[in-house]
Amino acid sequence: AGGVVIVGPMQHHSNYVTWRESGLLVVDCPTVGGKGEDVDVPALERLLDEHARGEGPRYTAWTAASNVTGYAPPMSEVYRACKRRGYRVFVDYASSAPYLKVDVNERGGEVDAAFVSCH
Repeated sequence: AGGVVIVGPMQHHSNYVTWRESGLLVVDCPTVGGKGEDVDVPALERLLDEHARGEGPRYTAWTAASNVTGYAPPMSEVYRACKRRGYRVFVDYASSAPYLKVDVNERGGEVDAAFVSCH
């Protein structure tokens, strides 16, 4: 029972709603900056630690790049923080796949799943 998914900033609605319907606790990733899109990595690490002690699956979900601003999270830092604490890392490439190389080992870490969906 239980489980958590920490959702990165600038998520596509279809990804965010899917997690909301999963029955897991959905927690928004802390951000910094005026636009609310920059990942606050130290705050993320504290959040990961807080939920690492719980029961059930531990997931994180990220967008590879925003379809509105082009923002891309600092994935190498995010990967390391999540993997050190035993979280699975999922990345949504729906808007960026035509523009970015989809590689589950790129940008400094190993992604557990990469999603490319049509809108």
